[in-house]
Amino acid sequence: MEPTHIPVVLSETQHYAPSAGSLTFENSDMWGGGHGSGGRRLGADARGRVRSVHTQVDEKDICSLSVPEKTHSAVGQPLLRISDGASRRSKAPRATRRQRLGRGTTATVMLLLLLVVLLLALGPRFLTAITVSNPPLSPPSTLPPPPRLPDAVDTLAPHSNFSIVVRHESVLQRLTPPQRALVDAGNGDKMRLKCSQLPSWTLRVVSASCSACFDTPTYGAAVAEMPQDMRNDATQMESAPLSVFATTSAPLGLTGPMLFAMASVTDDVDVAAELPQWSWVTRSYAQLRAGADGGAPRHLIVMGIPSTDQPMRYPLRDAQRATWLTYREVARAENDFTGALLQLYVFAAAEPESDSQKSSLPDVELLTPTVGEYVAASAQRRGTNNVPADYEQRRVVLREGWRDIPASDAAVWESPCAAVKTSVMRAGSVTATSSPLVQLSSALALPVTPAFTAAARYICHASTALWQEALRHRNSVWIDMLTDLKTISGKTMGMGISWGIPTEVGMSQKVATWLNYAYTAFPDVPYIMKGDDDMYLKVPQYLSDLRYARGGWDKARNLTAEIPHGGVVPVTEVVHDDEECLYRVWKLYTRETVYSNGVGYTLDRRLIQASMNPFDQSNAVLLPLLTMPYNSSLDATYRSMEMQYEDVMVGRQVRDHREAVQKMCPKRRVCYLVDKRTRVHQVLRPKPTTVSWASTMEHFGMPAIPYYLHYFHKNEFRVAAEAKVALANGANISDVEANATAQMHDWVSSQVPSTLVGLGSKPDIDWVLGPERVAHIMAEEDEVAVYDVRYQFRKRIPAQCTFESVI
Repeated sequence: MEPTHIPVVLSETQHYAPSAGSLTFENSDMWGGGHGSGGRRLGADARGRVRSVHTQVDEKDICSLSVPEKTHSAVGQPLLRISDGASRRSKAPRATRRQRLGRGTTATVMLLLLLVVLLLALGPRFLTAITVSNPPLSPPSTLPPPPRLPDAVDTLAPHSNFSIVVRHESVLQRLTPPQRALVDAGNGDKMRLKCSQLPSWTLRVVSASCSACFDTPTYGAAVAEMPQDMRNDATQMESAPLSVFATTSAPLGLTGPMLFAMASVTDDVDVAAELPQWSWVTRSYAQLRAGADGGAPRHLIVMGIPSTDQPMRYPLRDAQRATWLTYREVARAENDFTGALLQLYVFAAAEPESDSQKSSLPDVELLTPTVGEYVAASAQRRGTNNVPADYEQRRVVLREGWRDIPASDAAVWESPCAAVKTSVMRAGSVTATSSPLVQLSSALALPVTPAFTAAARYICHASTALWQEALRHRNSVWIDMLTDLKTISGKTMGMGISWGIPTEVGMSQKVATWLNYAYTAFPDVPYIMKGDDDMYLKVPQYLSDLRYARGGWDKARNLTAEIPHGGVVPVTEVVHDDEECLYRVWKLYTRETVYSNGVGYTLDRRLIQASMNPFDQSNAVLLPLLTMPYNSSLDATYRSMEMQYEDVMVGRQVRDHREAVQKMCPKRRVCYLVDKRTRVHQVLRPKPTTVSWASTMEHFGMPAIPYYLHYFHKNEFRVAAEAKVALANGANISDVEANATAQMHDWVSSQVPSTLVGLGSKPDIDWVLGPERVAHIMAEEDEVAVYDVRYQFRKRIPAQCTFESVI
């Protein structure tokens, strides 16, 4: 097998000898280097910082959850490891190498240098925390851009193992020779399938002709791996067209509705009853099946909020659901997911607290079928004239009463998965025809029902609390990776420093994967957003601003047309070719990379299409970094891609794909829609900023804070009107402000538990003071004011087009 090359960023003083140490993949399926595929060369950087490191693909299967050699404390997922030695690292930090002090350096200079190194190590987020008067600049990109694949490598081979043809006819021909030999000898149960031979639990159907779909190139690769006679037969049989599904090696084979992940491992969740209540899922698959119909999109924005399965984050999500997610135009379970803003939470597996916690979980690897079981199940699906053989199937059994465990019980933080149970699947039995997979296939109108899918390997790592939450609110997306690693920086919620590179890389993986998923699952939604689980969004104002921006900057605002008014709900239109490509940001940071603070940013779908395609040659480095687990030996490579900051990474992707952006966007540019600091706020840190009538988005860090903010936005215009009268009668403005704040505290105390973190905090709020008010109208049903805030063109280098709020 031809060795694969991975770019690894080495420092100027590092040396690499291929014979002494090489990176080795523990797994073949993740890279397309397994059965039926060649190796991949990712290239080398011309400046010499990026070296091509030989990697040899192991035959170990991706379904395995065996513990790899430890390069980080995360367990459960195959890792890259350094074998036969390790590359030598320079003992000097990069800053000291750049600043080459002479031999006569004094102790004072050395002390100052150590301080500089310390600040660089803590990163720009720490500098942000101590900076008050000036906005932080983007982290300096001292590392070279990632290497690009040469055109000659753009063949079918790199796309293999990312998708597979599902066809029950001639199933034996699609087995490997060793697998066929076992079946012929009657020993098919001696070997399990590889996950690259099964469609993913996400049930992502790959199109052969979708020009805007990222994974279309993998369709041809899947077909090419079929035996020639099967390809000929399939093309001649109109009644059985080729059906290609993503595998778990592909980003869209790792990401899907959490309900699907549950259904892939257990029969104890009633899929038939649940799926109709996940209407955003069924509508998505229906639209993907039908293609673009030219109708109005159901949503203006699809917003993903990455969050974690950790006790401290649950109150944050509860607070969001009780406050700003109740606004009229938020699509949620209570309104059958109807509304301009569809908000979904994005989860992945959290690193186990201990080895004993991991070892107590059922072995999901046992769910992978044997070769004999796969052949028998395919025969049952095919419905041959011969009586199909019975076969065994293993499924996870959930703990009795898991749905009713209260939040106060420590058991709620344990997995609901109890054990693996084996059942016999008989041809024509009720069990065989009513499995969750059959129910999903029927409801989603899949072109074919797979015999098996690869199970979601990490869904049993999720707590009972998260399973309960997903089935209660039905707006959870699952990324089947171990991304939520323990912080190494000592950061706790609310601190203005980095969580540490392992945690931050996991966040970048989740964000990039979310953007990929949302772009694909919602093919007509104009805008895709990333938010935080500790943010507050004044939804009526945010949507009104965006609708105004879409209508053109030179027009006066018509607030009654920008929000539901007089019984009329604004219609969302598809993206038109002459629309500016908008990138709406919380705060705009500029240097060589233009990016938004990560609290909340929104991108035109064309920007994602241009910059985030994982199968584009230009993202040959990004694709493996998104789908493989964190590896500390690749920290320099992560940094070269800015993966230690997800918001910078997204901005860099847009920057590095300038040519593609220019082709897709009118006037060959990105337009940044920027709000001044009077409209976006850090409520508590690094220095509290004052919330006023102009505020639209706030970042808080404590679960009690959004209740204060919600009360404020619902009452500020009333307090201002009453204050106008009181001030005219001689009242003191300080007394008016203090009285309004006291009423806010009384209301919040009556709504939330007394133990809620942040209760009693004092957000800096101006009820009457602040910027001079502008015209407004009231948002019907929401009881908040929507203001006529204008935007004006600003020249911000290197951004070619910036429109900033006047207020």
